[in-house]
Amino acid sequence: MSEVSSASWAVCPSVSVKSAELACDRLNALGQSAAFVCGETPKEERDYIMKGFKNGTYKHLTNCQVATEGFDAPNADMVVIGRPTLSRALYAQMVGRGLRVLPGTVEGIDEAVSRRGAVACSPKPYCAVVDFAGNAGKHTLVTPEDLLGGDYTE
Repeated sequence: MSEVSSASWAVCPSVSVKSAELACDRLNALGQSAAFVCGETPKEERDYIMKGFKNGTYKHLTNCQVATEGFDAPNADMVVIGRPTLSRALYAQMVGRGLRVLPGTVEGIDEAVSRRGAVACSPKPYCAVVDFAGNAGKHTLVTPEDLLGGDYTE
């Protein structure tokens, strides 16, 4: 990794605390603004770092088992996955960290076509997913059952 886009805001789930720390150190050495959190990060510090990611102080958030489920950062337009999982649901959660639309993009728009158009014309029209762990080859994010609206189990 020699260059990271300055436009990207990335959430980077890692396989271990050490790998998340090393990724953070490398990004900072490349001149990027990165921060690291894990389960052992004190709550006040973790809240400060996550707020810093959401407000742009940090462009990259490397983490180990923290910013996966329930973490909401609509500014993230890239997810760099460095950890494998056997769980389709966890994989969807990791990818989902980058799929939030920016505030004000679709509010008040009822039709799906119009909502898609608003997202396409927004400052964040897509999310890049970089999967170094091979999860994409093991899991599907959307199935025919999802598209057809059926009530199916995993």
